[in-house]
Amino acid sequence: MKKFLYIALLGLLVSACGGKKRPDAPVAANFFSGEFVYMADAAVFYDCATGMKYPVSNNGDYIVVERAYMDMKREDGEPIFMTCRGHIEYLPSMEGDSKMPTMVIDSFIGFNRTSHCNSNYVIPGVYQSEGEGIKSMLRVRVDHSFTETLFADDATETTKEGTWGMSSELELVLDYDDNSEQQEIFQYLPDHESLIRVVYKNENRQDNSLVYKKVYL
Repeated sequence: MKKFLYIALLGLLVSACGGKKRPDAPVAANFFSGEFVYMADAAVFYDCATGMKYPVSNNGDYIVVERAYMDMKREDGEPIFMTCRGHIEYLPSMEGDSKMPTMVIDSFIGFNRTSHCNSNYVIPGVYQSEGEGIKSMLRVRVDHSFTETLFADDATETTKEGTWGMSSELELVLDYDDNSEQQEIFQYLPDHESLIRVVYKNENRQDNSLVYKKVYL
């Protein structure tokens, strides 16, 4: 029954994406969803995808977010679910000269009082996939780096590295270090334990995408 459910989910995702052409430009992997809280003159962002907490920079669209947060009826220090476009940047900390990873909100999308992060649904971990003549291992880390290892039938291994990000709540993008134009796009399945790789042929999506199952956190 569980296997049937996975197949059904794959069919729905591929059907929904049918006919969509691969974009000429790289996909922007700058989507974030998480919980924003402001108190004691400082803001913190809890990233749902990684489970990490970041201080929030006052650059970009920050003032828009702060005003929207302050205008809501809420408890003091209440975390509110937020979506935005942004990036993580190493900026000087408020204490000392050291730099620390900081959330920069480039474009505020909105707040949603009905949504919350779930620590069981973080993306980092080790994913494994097997197809005809090939096995792949994908290691996704909390610092937004990844390593992908391909194991061929002749026992040869190919390893690639790069950075990852989200382009939407259910779409993960891998950017490879060896070529800034090279990307792989994955649909994040609703079971929160599997990724489906979107495969292209002649600029169109195909039906023979591979499923990557999370095997380690």
